[in-house]
Amino acid sequence: MVWDSHLWPKVKTFLWLVVQGKILTWDQLLKRGFIGPSKCMLYNQEEETVEHILNLCPMSKEIWDWGASHFRRSDINRGSIVDTIRNWHQYPLQNEIIKRFWILFPRFVTWNIWKERNLGIFSQEILPTLKVCQLIKANLLETVQLQHWTKEDLNGHPSESLLLKN
Repeated sequence: MVWDSHLWPKVKTFLWLVVQGKILTWDQLLKRGFIGPSKCMLYNQEEETVEHILNLCPMSKEIWDWGASHFRRSDINRGSIVDTIRNWHQYPLQNEIIKRFWILFPRFVTWNIWKERNLGIFSQEILPTLKVCQLIKANLLETVQLQHWTKEDLNGHPSESLLLKN
């Protein structure tokens, strides 16, 4: 699922590194002998690990909750970030367009959280969570609008048509 053909190449590569446990969070850098703050750049409370920065950090949780509310799915149990990336597509949806949004969502969430973390490190600026959510939404719309859709792709459960409208 990491190598989704509709996903941007840089995001695919990033996700592959996440799944391999190879993104350079502070816990990984410390293992390689680097000296640094080892704290989460987004909230400066916990040690920065892959799991913390992409899944457990208060900012990350807020972004995941924002997405779940947009999809009207408050019952999603994400588990670890690797499990989320691997298993997210298994939620049953009928509408092909909503399904594409759903599959891409965790990929763009992790990508944008990582970009925000790096922005905090390299420019000491962090965007408000709502702005990050707007960037994720823009990434999703841009990617989904590039695909060719047929009238049949608009079909689905009535509750999904409201999601599609939004």
